[in-house]
Amino acid sequence: MHKLSDFDFEVLAPLPCSCIETNYLRTRLTDNTMFRKKKKEPKIELCELWSLNHTLAKIISRYLKEFIEASSLSGATPGSYCQKDPENCWSLWEADLWKMQKAFADYAALDSPAECPEEKRKEIREGMQLFIDKYDALWY
Repeated sequence: MHKLSDFDFEVLAPLPCSCIETNYLRTRLTDNTMFRKKKKEPKIELCELWSLNHTLAKIISRYLKEFIEASSLSGATPGSYCQKDPENCWSLWEADLWKMQKAFADYAALDSPAECPEEKRKEIREGMQLFIDKYDALWY
């Protein structure tokens, strides 16, 4: 069994008193801090660095897919999309997110980017540029 001192802790976010179930913990923690075990950084293998562009494309594609699914639950949409078309703002945002995700997935699937057809290269470039342009809007 681990002792409390075996772990590294960090302050993360406010924790309301109602979340603390025991009087013992309530007296040990302040009302505005929460402690959680720190995650260890994953070890990066040398083979993952060989084609870093493909490795990052796979990671970004996977995270964008999860982001789209999570965002669809709340319908969270950047304000710029709501100003364009308040009725369809989520649909527009979702379409752009899928365009970004597809660009990274397609890039990761390429064996040789130099042999990629021009039309496919253009689609990938557009999706990646959209990712750059909307990077600040990728919040949940």
